[in-house]
Amino acid sequence: MALLKNSSGMRIPVTVTNICEEGCAVALKTGHAPSVGAIYCLKIGDLEAQASCTIWSSTCEAGLQFLAPLAPYVVDHIVGEARPSAPEPPDPETP
Repeated sequence: MALLKNSSGMRIPVTVTNICEEGCAVALKTGHAPSVGAIYCLKIGDLEAQASCTIWSSTCEAGLQFLAPLAPYVVDHIVGEARPSAPEPPDPETP
């Protein structure tokens, strides 16, 4: 889960559905669509909030461009945290 926060403190819960160094797409959990051109802080998990600008928006999704690109290892961390862990294979020695 992630949160968008605007300058007046309004918080919009979102789910990051796609991410790269330059920006991301989010699915909105409420009907509060971000305004195109508006600046928001995007908080993903325990990472530092990222300033972003809304580049497109609909009633259920939005596209954000980060004001400062993310380092590739940060994107890898976010994707790794979101990916469900694979189940352990069965132990061949256990009957």
